[in-house]
Amino acid sequence: MALNTQQVPRRKIYVVPANGTYVTISATGICRYMLFQECPPGTYSGTFTAQGLIYQRGDESYVNNYAVPALSPAPTFDVGERDAKRYREIGIPSGMTDPAGQSIAQSEQSTVKVTSATSTGTNILVLEYN
Repeated sequence: MALNTQQVPRRKIYVVPANGTYVTISATGICRYMLFQECPPGTYSGTFTAQGLIYQRGDESYVNNYAVPALSPAPTFDVGERDAKRYREIGIPSGMTDPAGQSIAQSEQSTVKVTSATSTGTNILVLEYN
């Protein structure tokens, strides 16, 4: 039996700039649920000091700020619904077209903007589930 991204999610680590400069993170493919967690760089070995995160949601037009505290292990935040019914996708990446060749608008529900809560940059792990 082959595993799909419901059991094995797509994983990617993004660099998050220091407080005030946001990085936009969008789904890399169609998904139902995205999980975010502050993490050390992918090739890091040693002690990791969490900085905390501030994020804004695309489905709220990036107007509300949400703080994620600098704890170890780092808390998570999510977009979408883990137990969403089939065909309730939130992640529609930019550049997709329908069978007729018409562009499909990128889903703002699967887009967040993130910055470090301190003057030190950090990293964020993003997991995308189908």
